[in-house]
Amino acid sequence: MDDLDQGMLALVAALHRADLEELRNSEKSKGRSGARSDEEVAFALYEEELAELDELFADRHLALKPDTPVRSDGPIVAELAQAKREAAEDCALGSEVSRGSSNSRAGSTASSSRSPSVSSTRFPVASLIASFFRTLRGTSTSASSYGTPSPSPFRQQAHSKPVGQVQCTICGDRVREDRSVVVPCAHSHHYCNGCAKNLFILASRDESLFPPRCDGAEIPFTLVRHLLTPDERSAFQRKATEFITVNRLYCSNAPCSEFLGATSESKKAVKCNSCAHQTCEACKASWHGLFGACAKGADAEVADALARDYGYQSCPGCHHLVELAVGCFHMTCLCRKEFCYVCSETWKNCECPQWDEDMLVQAAQRRVRLEDAGGPPRAIAERVQRVVEELRVNHECTHRSWSYRPGGGQCESCSYYLPSYLLRCRGCQMLACVRCQRNRL
Repeated sequence: MDDLDQGMLALVAALHRADLEELRNSEKSKGRSGARSDEEVAFALYEEELAELDELFADRHLALKPDTPVRSDGPIVAELAQAKREAAEDCALGSEVSRGSSNSRAGSTASSSRSPSVSSTRFPVASLIASFFRTLRGTSTSASSYGTPSPSPFRQQAHSKPVGQVQCTICGDRVREDRSVVVPCAHSHHYCNGCAKNLFILASRDESLFPPRCDGAEIPFTLVRHLLTPDERSAFQRKATEFITVNRLYCSNAPCSEFLGATSESKKAVKCNSCAHQTCEACKASWHGLFGACAKGADAEVADALARDYGYQSCPGCHHLVELAVGCFHMTCLCRKEFCYVCSETWKNCECPQWDEDMLVQAAQRRVRLEDAGGPPRAIAERVQRVVEELRVNHECTHRSWSYRPGGGQCESCSYYLPSYLLRCRGCQMLACVRCQRNRL
């Protein structure tokens, strides 16, 4: 295999020298005179590279002995075969450049100092071969046996790698790898810059998307900071401070509703920096004076009436309305406040029942129906009862396993309609879009 390598290298080098000689002869036949042209400078640089390659090939031939064959030279042969094919293309390219050189010089005022960029784009194969064998020998150019030549445009080009393409996990588009970010989830998913930026903007408006995450793994802000404008960065950081606060205080002036920070539930006034309105930290209503009685504000009374009419409950931490969906009365709000759905007391501080039996059976029937296992009514009823008992123990699905479900439908998390397909959770059987599955659930 070593003899084959050496023969291939000699062939490639001979082809390049023939190309160089042909191009020089074509230039001489045109009888140009005067200052040294860009092409002549490029030829000189190209000839220097070929001479260096000759010395490199000779060194390699001496270093490799016949009784110690290289076992991993399969990729080398493939690389050299590719170089041979590219040599023919370079010959055609050189002829084309030579024919059009007079036109390019007529419209250019560049001096011969720009010639290295010309040579590096016209003769890429020599630089690729030189870089390849430098890697093979495990030495840099500065430590090679043929001296320490000055940096060459060929070597600079050899170290540049083509930019590949990746598929965005969210939108499915194929984008350049340098226009995407890799998130620190278990599968190191790629997000295009647009989807990564959009996720952080949405997370500053929708608390269910905070913190921005993929498959449960939090995406650090520093990963996408450069994609956001200064205003977007500031808005996200303000909301991050608000969303990580458990017991929050908001301005009691409804048109303002500015976040005022955490509350200690002590009876004192907190002034809003936006509208100068004062809010009682204890009852979260408008300030009523130190000796005034704490009472719910008008907005809180309206929310309570709405909750009674539709069977909702108000979170005691942030006063957001929540709805029971499964059957367990243990509620965890987006603000991370845990409370009882029946009486709104802090969880485990009351004697209310833990389950709504009717809703528990309904949730079990829904899961069995969506599983579509079939069978006689008695078998289905037994399956429903087993799911009921499973929900008593583990009613909060972690949504870790999903299956593809073709056809359009509405996402049960964000309520958007998707025309092509949805994902079905193998645990709770809910249907969700890709964005909710990755970033919300």
